[in-house]
Amino acid sequence: MLAALLVMLALDLRPGVPPQTPWTCPDSHPIKGYLMDSGRRIYFPPDSAWYDEASPDRCYATEAEALRDGGRATRPLRPRPPMHDVI
Repeated sequence: MLAALLVMLALDLRPGVPPQTPWTCPDSHPIKGYLMDSGRRIYFPPDSAWYDEASPDRCYATEAEALRDGGRATRPLRPRPPMHDVI
């Protein structure tokens, strides 16, 4: 019971808020934070390529808030090289 209370207190001290649903953040905290299987945290600003597909575990008001929680921005998509016709 004490461990559960400590976890709840720790979550309250973290920047950000919990998501509204498994896919959405409140309008006041639109940046989606995601904990990867590796244990690293990344975040998705609303203009990122994978924002709609991201299922957040935490939501942030600003990128600075996401950074304070240990996150890093998602990498932009790299343009694909042009395909050449092969005959």
